[in-house]
Amino acid sequence: MLMIASMLAFTLVDSMVKLLSSHMGVGQILCIFGVGTAVCFAVLAKSQRQTIWSSAYLHPALAVRCFGEILGGSCLVIALANTSLSAVTALVQFVPLLLTAMAMMMLGERRTVARIMAVLTGFAGTIIIIRPTIDGFDLYLLTGFFAAVGLALRDLSVRLVPPDMPIAGLSFYGAVAVACTGFIMMMIEGGGTMPDGWPLVYAIIMVMLAAAGLWGIALSLRLADISAISPFRYSRIIFGIVIGITVFSEQIDSFMIAGSVLILGAGLYSWYSETRADAP
Repeated sequence: MLMIASMLAFTLVDSMVKLLSSHMGVGQILCIFGVGTAVCFAVLAKSQRQTIWSSAYLHPALAVRCFGEILGGSCLVIALANTSLSAVTALVQFVPLLLTAMAMMMLGERRTVARIMAVLTGFAGTIIIIRPTIDGFDLYLLTGFFAAVGLALRDLSVRLVPPDMPIAGLSFYGAVAVACTGFIMMMIEGGGTMPDGWPLVYAIIMVMLAAAGLWGIALSLRLADISAISPFRYSRIIFGIVIGITVFSEQIDSFMIAGSVLILGAGLYSWYSETRADAP
């Protein structure tokens, strides 16, 4: 339930980002996102009597978290600003399979033929969505793929840090990294403008839902095995397609359908294989 709720929150965040992209630059969106969610997590940590100023956070896994936040957040905002929400949502569905691959390589989880084939099949699905040709490909769709890599690293970091490290503090530092990246990009873009009216409403909704989604997904990853909860991330593609069609009037073509089916099928097959293997 935490994972599904987080996926709905993230899809709505993506929608707010897409709406904001017509009013401000990528850097300012990232800066608002990072500062807003950092404040939310600082308040959450204080309410739970946890500290965010501790040497416990000087852990190598925190660097993985920050890098994943920067790569995933930057690429995701760039992709959403320049291509369809439906396509970006479909590409992000590769995250669970990327997590599976990273867990095999970095966490020592068992390597099986089913897992490896699922990852390769899912990767084939992303290639179909990106649809490279002799004449080239859509760079922004490729950016969406790198967003998935960053998001997978962000989620994997939860399993790399000590179990007693507070989730709020971990998420706070990831948000600060995004805010700093956004500020630098905003200066390169020539500065920003103070949002008002509907852009201000979009920004507030984006920050609140992002904080809720990040907290929910981090908690779910800590409470259960990655392989057990990863399949529920695929609910995001349903939310993304529905919002893309109804709100942004997007068209779903055969390439995106085929690629999404491959990614979804590979992920569910991987999950099914894991449950069969763990059954007594």
